[in-house]
Amino acid sequence: PPSRGWRWWRAGEGAGSASNGDEADVPPQRQLEVTVLHEPMQGYEPGAVQNSDPNFLNELWHDRPAVSRECRRIGFHGNIRSSLVLLEDRTVEAAHHIRGSWEKADGTLRVRWEQNYSQWAATSYEVSLVKGEHWLYVCGTFVMMDGRSGLIYLNPPPNRLADAASLARRLDWLQPAAPELRVPGQPLLPAAMRDEIAAKEATEGAASGGNPSAASAPSASHLPGGGGG
Repeated sequence: PPSRGWRWWRAGEGAGSASNGDEADVPPQRQLEVTVLHEPMQGYEPGAVQNSDPNFLNELWHDRPAVSRECRRIGFHGNIRSSLVLLEDRTVEAAHHIRGSWEKADGTLRVRWEQNYSQWAATSYEVSLVKGEHWLYVCGTFVMMDGRSGLIYLNPPPNRLADAASLARRLDWLQPAAPELRVPGQPLLPAAMRDEIAAKEATEGAASGGNPSAASAPSASHLPGGGGG
């Protein structure tokens, strides 16, 4: 699961690596302090589960008050759209132009990147690919250069949700998210998506001689992109 501590990371550097072998050049280590509010935000629904319609937030996107209400219902202050592409050289394309890095370690797959915004301070992200009740997603922490920090999770876009659910069955080494991240529960996938997954796995199982587990699993570079959260 994602670590509780935040490690500073700069583009082009490995986390915790030293330049020219000099330990003095190692980026400083800082701990992310998570403060749990004793008074829940207005509209929060304890034990909230995400909406059962995968397109729900997309359809609400231009109704900002409605989006805000839905975010607060599941315990988050806002939402973003982004995308992550994991490349074979262990680099990452985030939002199509921001570069980062990924690594497989400690039973999870970690992704880090930095991003500049026109309306907010530059932000560093550290997330992990984790297994939910029904599909894969990423979650972790972010730190803004103005000192603010928080938690984040990103679902796959609706058109890749079935792929994320199918892939979750293959990557059995992935762990669930840490409880501290308070990610809302996942509803059962719509019947059409469940049928799509069953048909795909049956086809792959037949192609591998009747053994679904022997079917070729997608590599890390083909993991579904993230969106909304």
